[in-house]
Formats: sequence, structure tokens, C-alpha cells
Amino acid sequence: MRGGFKVSPETVVRALRAHPAVADAAVAPMPDQRLGQIPVAAVELRPGAAADGEALREHCRATLTPYEVPARIFVVDELPRGAALKVDRRRLIALLEDLGVPIGQPAAAG
Repeated sequence: MRGGFKVSPETVVRALRAHPAVADAAVAPMPDQRLGQIPVAAVELRPGAAADGEALREHCRATLTPYEVPARIFVVDELPRGAALKVDRRRLIALLEDLGVPIGQPAAAG
């Protein structure tokens, strides 16, 4: 949810994976004082590829509705995965918190 709108993490992940620099992506809802929750993403880049959060947000703006575009996108070396190689959501949220998404505070774009 973002300001009352349902955000499908799968839709956002699909949009991010469509970027030529992105190898994989994950999205988590993070608390926000104003909107309730906001989508925040972490992405792994393909070897030798380059992209930053703002370039990836711009890419998302071309295919997603404004409320689906992640408030922030972080480029990480690797996404936190469990034994089955699926993204571990709890560890993803902890990673996003460590990267600077203040819990309960409005997220800055970027």
C-alpha cells in the first residue's frame, strides 16, 4: 500500500528486471509517516553494468504508475537470500534499514 493504493511487489520487480543493467531485484514495503507504507527496492546489477537509483527510478516511471515507483532504489552487491535462493524478506528489510531507510520517516527520493 502507498497512500491507499495497493502496490504489487511482483509488478515493481518485473519493471526493474526489464532494465538492461539489472540482474535481479526485490521490493519491500517500508513504513512512512505520511503515506503509511512506501515501496523501497534493492537491485543486483549484471556484471560490468552500471546504473544508480535515480536512473532506475526514471526507468520505472516509464512503465509503472506513480504510486508504484519505489521511493528509493539501492544498488547492492547481492540480495539477501535463504537456503532455497529466494530473497529473504526479513533480511531484505533489515538491509534496507541499514542502507538508510529510516523506519517511520518519509523517504527521500533517490
